Amino acid sequence: MINNSKSDLIKLLKKNASKPIILYGAASRGVRVLYNLLDKGFPQEQILFCDTNSKLWNTTVCNIKVISLDELQSFPKDICIIISSSMRYEIIPALEKLGFTEIHYFHSLLFAEQMYEKFDSQFLEILNKIGDNRGADNEENYTLYSSLQATKNLPGNIAEVGVYKGGTARLICEIKGDKNLYLFDTFEGLPKTNDNDLFVQKGWLHNTSLESVKNYLSDFKNIYFLKGVFPETVAPISDKKFSFIHLDTNLYQSTLDALEFFWPRMVVGGRIVSHDYNTNSMPGVKKAFSEFFMDQPEKIIEIADSQVMVIK
Repeated sequence: MINNSKSDLIKLLKKNASKPIILYGAASRGVRVLYNLLDKGFPQEQILFCDTNSKLWNTTVCNIKVISLDELQSFPKDICIIISSSMRYEIIPALEKLGFTEIHYFHSLLFAEQMYEKFDSQFLEILNKIGDNRGADNEENYTLYSSLQATKNLPGNIAEVGVYKGGTARLICEIKGDKNLYLFDTFEGLPKTNDNDLFVQKGWLHNTSLESVKNYLSDFKNIYFLKGVFPETVAPISDKKFSFIHLDTNLYQSTLDALEFFWPRMVVGGRIVSHDYNTNSMPGVKKAFSEFFMDQPEKIIEIADSQVMVIK
């Protein structure tokens, strides 16, 4: 069951009150799901993690044992599995192929949905339009919203590197006005990784397409899609200036390449915001920022949850 409501979660926890629950995904998002379950009163001793990362097998994360996929297959096929990773689109079909029948995903467990006074009606309306296509929590999305508002009167274009299904691109489209938006992605999954990327794997996030994102954003104007591995696709914008850049590449090299290309082209007051700077399973993003801005006068500003921002 995907996109379950909060009432569904309560029913599920009651149904499994005396049974084990497997959290599939033991990285930083898995820890978030764990604590959200504990906060709702679910007993810690009934929870296990499962992860494909062999380095975590037979270890503990937050005092919760991590088992392998082979160990998971020794459990009954109707054991309750809650996806605790943002890679659900790849995990769920794999588990279904193995015959598991009780697979659940709750957006509210994976991404914080706390409401703040600063969330105005326009922002909340945009969140409602995006729905479950949000790959970030409310506070992270608000960072994009407020940054776009802050830079809307600056000259320059907007770009996003790492589009996936178009959730954050949709948010940008709702705010950008007549500015050009350049969207960079392979639309076929992550390109090659290196040792700086730790657990991230080539091909992740492949369940998207250029056609589906174009259709999703078809109501908006002045959008340009540049399909391929960044920065091989930057020639059409090499002479342009930018007021806002959103990075969500997951990778060291892609993040570094984006900073090297866009930073010299940013107008004064322009902002670069990146996702996953503080995601511990994707350390390459932080490494890229630290290296690039080491000798720059601007300061790296850690903001909502995993995000980072730099203002020119």
